[in-house]
Amino acid sequence: MEFEIDIDREEIENYSVLETVLNDDLCKAILLVLLKNRAFDQNHALPTPDIHRTIKIKIDRSAKYLQIWKRLYKLMEYGIVDRIEDNPVRWYVKGEYINKIIEKFSKIELPETKQMEFKQQ
Repeated sequence: MEFEIDIDREEIENYSVLETVLNDDLCKAILLVLLKNRAFDQNHALPTPDIHRTIKIKIDRSAKYLQIWKRLYKLMEYGIVDRIEDNPVRWYVKGEYINKIIEKFSKIELPETKQMEFKQQ
């Protein structure tokens, strides 16, 4: 006896990628910074030093530049962010992921201090 399962493969892949990324606090912080600064396209892309500075000041003082680079490349491998080869390299969230990420963030409870810091801006 065979069963047919009607599952949208793309939806499953996107779900698992976002779930994987959102389990990593530093990836969440990077995405929050990019979304907060409206880095949604090449014209509004954010340089790596600005991402690092914002995370270090507002979210996690222990964040290292190399860690952020590794996470940015991880996000790029997953296809969530893209880069522009300027000096310094600039990053932005790809259009098809913006609404999905915002939806996921709305369901995630952030620690109270992190929520307050982003609300103050």
